[in-house]
Order: sequence, then structure tokens, then C-alpha cells
Amino acid sequence: MRPIFKINGYYRTGTNWLAHLLRANVPGAIVFEQSMGQKHSVPTACDCWHVYKRMSDLGECSQDDYAYARQNVDTAIGILIAKSPAAFAVSYKRFNPECVLSSEIVNYSGFIKYSLERVAEYPNRWRTITYESLLENTASTLSVVAGRAVQLSDPVAQVVSAAGVRTDKAFDKKDYYLCRRYLADLSQDELAMVNDLTDWDTMRWFGYSAVEKEHANGSA
Repeated sequence: MRPIFKINGYYRTGTNWLAHLLRANVPGAIVFEQSMGQKHSVPTACDCWHVYKRMSDLGECSQDDYAYARQNVDTAIGILIAKSPAAFAVSYKRFNPECVLSSEIVNYSGFIKYSLERVAEYPNRWRTITYESLLENTASTLSVVAGRAVQLSDPVAQVVSAAGVRTDKAFDKKDYYLCRRYLADLSQDELAMVNDLTDWDTMRWFGYSAVEKEHANGSA
């Protein structure tokens, strides 16, 4: 049976990269991002996914894959991905320098809170992962999501761009995110904003906690 995945996550948290990794490394994977509910919105209830069987075009797969997904949508697995709030803030302001960062931080926390509530309704149909775990242990994280052992067949998979396209740019994502080098790209005021506006009760689900301001020099 071919695996069917539905991805959800807030903007700039790794949804495109996750989709690329699944398609490149999980044999037979059918991955939906903009169908069965838009990926940047709170997840659609799993018991509503059957509605999409009636859609004439899911727009993200071949005709054969679409036909298969229609017949087997009840086996689809949803994936909710999250990113460290501070790392999210850096990524979002780089993506949209004119954004009101305080609003996006609040929106991100709200998205995660309500998404987790939906996920809790269908614990057997959803997997929750972090961007950081996907960076640090790509194969094992994909294996947990897929419910089967995954061997990375794409050796460049860890340096894909935000658009999900492989790139040879000398940007070490592991070092930047796992060693928290990104903190150097947040001002003291911005980091204080992240700490003050984030719903940490919700973010602790993923193991996230507030960052001490003295670490804003980018050290781990």
C-alpha cells in the first residue's frame, strides 16, 4: 500500500522541505500540501478528508496518484511540523522584512495551539515533528512519520532551498539552526518579543522553551 501524507505547518517552518524529503525518500509517497485543507491553516478534521474524494483535481499529483488517493484517503497520515519560535521569527522576517513580527509570533503560537487540539482528536492519524529533529535525524524522523524504515536516497536532501529545490549553496542549515547561530540575526528587542509573546505552555509540547537573552550572540 502506498503511503499518503497530508502536511500542515505555519509559514517558514519547513513544510516545503518536508514535502520534498517525503517525495524523494519514501517510495511511492503521495504528498498533499494544498489539498485536503490548505497546509498553512489549522488541520482539517480527518473525518472530513473523504470530501476531497469528490474533487476533480487535487492539483498536486498525477492522475493515477490522484485516483489512488481517492480510493485510499482513509489511510492518509497527517503531519504537523513546528519550528523553534526564535528560529521561526528569523526565517519569517527574512522572508518578509516588512512584516509586523509581533503579530506573526502571536499568530504562530495560535496556529500551533489550535492545530494540536485538532491533532489530539485523531491521535492515530497524525504525527507531530519539529524542523530541528528533521535536520538532526532526517532518516529516523522520516521513518517515524512513514511508519517504516527510510533510507535517504537523495544525498543533497538536507540543503534544499525554501522552495523545496536542491541547491549547492554553501549554507549549513544544521550548524545555523541546531547550534542556534540564527540568534545572532535577532536583535535583543526581537528576542525579548519572542520570549514575551510566545505561548510557551503550547510550545513545550515540542520541547521548546524561552531563550536566554545573553545567548543572542548565536552560541549554542
